Amino acid sequence: GGNNAAVFLDDWTFDDADMVALARGAYGFAGQRCTAIRRLIVQRGIRERFVAAFAAAVDALTVGDPTEPTTLVGPLISVEHRERVEAKLDAALADGARIITRTRLPAAAEHDRWAGRWLAPALLGGVDPASSIARKETFGPIALILEAADLDQAIDIANAVPQGLVAALYSDDA
Repeated sequence: GGNNAAVFLDDWTFDDADMVALARGAYGFAGQRCTAIRRLIVQRGIRERFVAAFAAAVDALTVGDPTEPTTLVGPLISVEHRERVEAKLDAALADGARIITRTRLPAAAEHDRWAGRWLAPALLGGVDPASSIARKETFGPIALILEAADLDQAIDIANAVPQGLVAALYSDDA
């Protein structure tokens, strides 16, 4: 599985297009890709600005019929899988995580042929890096914001999971 991290350092200069690409990397295919970005580890100096910009990109995601070319986030693969992912989300909220933003589902979501498989994409903050939601793959439309004081702490957080396929580092300093 993949519990992939992207690290964002204070010196990284980003724009709206960067946030759109990151949102696609986290939520495309409803997060049901082993290479999806799940943990966004943000250095404190850009955290507030980053979270606002990324949340706006998440809010703008096109959630809907997966057969439509404009759709980025469709339903989960099965009702059982949606129940597993939703249980992980509920457990994270019970452990103190909070929802930064959550997109809306299509109006007909519970009446279409994918009824019971829909889970609105969620962006969580206030997540303990040692929590289950941070350490284990969700394989669904959930991404986490984790804060790091510096590069060393960010790398420690990125490496503190039992699985991960890809990682990325964003900085303006080559």
